[in-house]
Parts: sequence; structure tokens; C-alpha cells
Amino acid sequence: MFRLRFAVLFLATAWFAAAAPVAGAAETGVTVTATDLRERPFLDAPVLARLAPDTRLEILQRQSGWMRVKIGRREGWVRLLATRLDPQPAASVGASWMARLGLQGGRARGIDPASPTITTGIRGLSAVELENAQPDPQQLKQLQGFRASAEQARAYAEAGGLSSFSVPAFDEKGKPLKDKP
Repeated sequence: MFRLRFAVLFLATAWFAAAAPVAGAAETGVTVTATDLRERPFLDAPVLARLAPDTRLEILQRQSGWMRVKIGRREGWVRLLATRLDPQPAASVGASWMARLGLQGGRARGIDPASPTITTGIRGLSAVELENAQPDPQQLKQLQGFRASAEQARAYAEAGGLSSFSVPAFDEKGKPLKDKP
């Protein structure tokens, strides 16, 4: 009986030690574009500071598409897609027992840590990317191959059991427009 209790106590201690974070290990990263440091994780939250690209960050917390970060003495929230995390070896991640087994961030040990495995949300184009955009005739040609005529669209909708109905038009304030005579 003593051996069983000792074994259970030993295994429980080992489990908690493996799952405990490593003291002093912090996740870090940089901003990839100019972005706002906000008071709360909302687009309409007050802006505390404007961060330049390549600003060093200490990540304190993640919440949906936001990260609570520390820059020097300031703390606030930045959008997740405006950041890039620094690569960290599993031993210094300070995360869970999974990191210590080499299963950090959904990747098995030995796989290139730069390879993407998980995406979050939908990434739009930044202002810089829009300004530098160039037409791609090949892509346009490929897209034109996907278009359907009005008749093809009607036939597809009927085959799927869909029916048409009228939707009233709305003004810029969201109020229905009166039908024109």
C-alpha cells in the first residue's frame, strides 16, 4: 500500500512539475506593420500609442484576434495579425508538458518551426499591400473561367431548391427606401 501511495504521489508531482511554466520564460515577438497599441482588445478602444514596424513585444496574454503586450513599461492590446512571434525552443517556451515533449504549437519535434500549421481568422490586405498591388492577367483569366451567366445561376439555384424574393433597398443610415412608383 505504501508503494502505491508513493508511486501516485511521485507521478502527480512529476505531472505538475512538467505542466508548470518555466519561470521567467516569456513569449516575444515584433510588429510586422505599424499598428495601434490599444487600451482594450477592441477596434474602438482608446489608442495608447502608435507602434512602428519591428517594435519588440513581450506577449502577456492572447484573446481571440488580440494579444496583450508589454513594450518597455507600457501595456496594451495589439491585433494578432499585426505581430510575428519569435521562434522559441521548446525548453524555454514555458508552456505545457506538450512543449517539453516537442509538441509545441501543434508541431512535432523535428518539423521546421517556421512552417505554418494553424491560421487564425481571415487576413485582409494592409494599406501598403493595396498601394503596391499589381494586376495579374493570369489570375484574372482564371477568375473569368469561374463566372456564370444569369441563366446558369438561375438553373443552379432551381436545382438546389432555391427561390427568389425581393429585398428592399436601404439608405446609408440603414432605413428602408420607399419603393419608386
